[in-house]
Amino acid sequence: MKRKDIPGDPPESKDSPWKGKLMQYNITDKGAHHFSSHNRISGVQKSQQCGCFCCCEIFSATEVVEYCDQAVHNSTALCPRCGIDSVLPDAWIELSEELLTELSTRWFGTEAAP
Repeated sequence: MKRKDIPGDPPESKDSPWKGKLMQYNITDKGAHHFSSHNRISGVQKSQQCGCFCCCEIFSATEVVEYCDQAVHNSTALCPRCGIDSVLPDAWIELSEELLTELSTRWFGTEAAP
């Protein structure tokens, strides 16, 4: 799902190791961090579901009740399952277990437990 209307979308780098796999989600390996930060109002509150690329769980956006980054008005969602700030809202990208697993491996170096 291509979203050109989100300010600050990560550029599609021809050198990205995820080119082809993650471009279908309009997210690059570097873009995952961008989409998982400062996402409270513009992402989580406009979503039906969210996913965490640390624990690879998909859950209702209403389950997200904790935020961090007090300096910017508690704007970064924390995962209700693992407590890590790696929450991606479905208002911006199409969530899938495959996407979350790939990002987990890239950013955390391990795959989630089955």
